[in-house]
Amino acid sequence: MVSSSNLIKFFELRSIKYDDVKLKTWQEFFRDYDDNLVQEGLVEVIEDTSIINPNAGDVLEKMRRLTNNNQEQLIEKAWQECLASAKSGGDKLISARSAKALNSLGGMMWLRNSDPNKNNWNRETFIDIYKNTPDPGGLDFNCYGQLSTMIYTENNQKLLE
Repeated sequence: MVSSSNLIKFFELRSIKYDDVKLKTWQEFFRDYDDNLVQEGLVEVIEDTSIINPNAGDVLEKMRRLTNNNQEQLIEKAWQECLASAKSGGDKLISARSAKALNSLGGMMWLRNSDPNKNNWNRETFIDIYKNTPDPGGLDFNCYGQLSTMIYTENNQKLLE
């Protein structure tokens, strides 16, 4: 739950009148969201001078944009890892989610042998598939889609090879 002190600072910086009811309402509204994400959303609203009288929906919209930006960066990183693995002959491990998206395109060998001029089409297709692929977490695959022998903890620390 977002702290009341952070909300009070936000209200005061944006000159918003508040009382205990408004404070508790906002806390309840954001209780299921990550505190850091709420904090970043509050900062974004503070910095956005086009929002005259901000409400919780404005903060939520900023949070959604931040989440989408983070998701796009994650997908771009996954695509770059696939390209790097293809260039290396498939020696580098990629995530299970990336492997599934890449296999839907035709696999690592297909990507390695594909026309570089078509990589934008490949990238867009990869992104569409990746977005709709659930993340099994912590599993790595080689270029043939075989599960790596590495075992990970929840923090993705290598325990055994």
